[in-house]
Amino acid sequence: MIHADPHRRPPAAPPHVAPVAGSPQATPKKQKLAVCAPVRTLSRSCSSKAGATALMDQLCRELLAPANATTDSKDPKKLHYGCGVATTAQVNRVIFDLAALEPQVTAAAAQASSLQATFAQGSTQAAVLRARVDELNATTSTITANVQKLQANAANATDPGILAQELAALAAANTRAAQQLALMQAANQAMAADTAALKSAPQQCACGAELSAVNTTLAAIKSAQAADAAAVNTTLAAITSAQAADAAAATLTNATLESLKATVTTGAAAIVSVNTSIAALAASVANVSAIDLSAYAKITDLANINAVRLGGVAAAEYLRARVVIYRESSSDRTGILGGRSGADALCSASINRPAGLARAHAFLSVSASDQIFDFPTKYGVPGGLPIESLGGTILARNFTGLLGGSILTSLGSAGVSAGDFWWSGTSRDGRADPNTCVGWTSDTATGRPGELGSTSISWLSFTASTLPCASTLPVLCIAF
Repeated sequence: MIHADPHRRPPAAPPHVAPVAGSPQATPKKQKLAVCAPVRTLSRSCSSKAGATALMDQLCRELLAPANATTDSKDPKKLHYGCGVATTAQVNRVIFDLAALEPQVTAAAAQASSLQATFAQGSTQAAVLRARVDELNATTSTITANVQKLQANAANATDPGILAQELAALAAANTRAAQQLALMQAANQAMAADTAALKSAPQQCACGAELSAVNTTLAAIKSAQAADAAAVNTTLAAITSAQAADAAAATLTNATLESLKATVTTGAAAIVSVNTSIAALAASVANVSAIDLSAYAKITDLANINAVRLGGVAAAEYLRARVVIYRESSSDRTGILGGRSGADALCSASINRPAGLARAHAFLSVSASDQIFDFPTKYGVPGGLPIESLGGTILARNFTGLLGGSILTSLGSAGVSAGDFWWSGTSRDGRADPNTCVGWTSDTATGRPGELGSTSISWLSFTASTLPCASTLPVLCIAF
């Protein structure tokens, strides 16, 4: 399409000339150009130059169209600037101008075809580039999935072989991504070369319509290339991020592997140590099994053990745990015993102390903090063993029964001591009585006695009376 100079208005059409083919007022039906002599001349020129082509038809319509701008009937966005009906001289001049313009038009048409081919090639390259971008996005997704999987496996790494396989798969995915990036860079360079060629095209074309179409095409290509470049940059950023994640995952994996190696090494050392201990234990067991115990203790020797060899105590009595109440001495004592420590010393040194019983205490209450009731907790007297005499007579089945109100056998009948009373200082429930000869340190106060011949509660606390501490009574002891 030929554009008129915007500052120069073409001559107006004579008012007596009717609209001709190509005018907006004409019937849309294709009209022949043989309307008037100038038109016939122009038609012959068009026919002789290029034949009845669409391009020549368009040129003829533009020349014969009204002088004002009209809208294209097929493309409302296109304006036609016509020159009106010309005279023969004007038509001849137009023919001359057309003859001069024809090479340029032909070149423009050829260049338009070339540009269309280039644009088609650019579109194809853009499609290929988009496909590669899509493929690269898929590869990036695969890499991301592999990284996430690798991170999950690294957190619960138990098999180094699986980690090595996943690292190899990740390396292969990175290689494919690098290849695709190289292909995209090559395609981008080719697109840049095509763009440079398209940009240089306007210098070779003098036709406004074709240049406009070319410029539009170049703009579309440039826009597509910008979009593709943005997509490539986004993909490259994603790949860079994925590679950083891969590096972090690889570092974590290496650290996990090193930790696993250290754990395995430590476990192996521990297993070796355990095996060594087991071997030593097995050797010890073998040594114990090999010991002939008959060389150290023979049944016949055990049969010959008697009370004389065990300090006068029968073998059965020597070996079992016992709780025994016995008399400290054959001599009676006043209330001056030296307190708890003095009385316990007398019991420990007594010749009546049972052999084989390591602990002995005076069987009396000294104060509220040191009383017969608390002997199991204060001195460790066994609470579940029978209480017996030196000769083995059972006085009570356990320590609780001893303080329960009565005993099975009186102290006198069990052979513990003869006489009527013994120094107790204890109430009927086993707790300290107020009368303790001032903690068994005085012979001027009074003391609470117990009754030797009774099995009732008075065996522990004779409540009928107290006795002067100057009195002499037996002191009883308990050994266990």
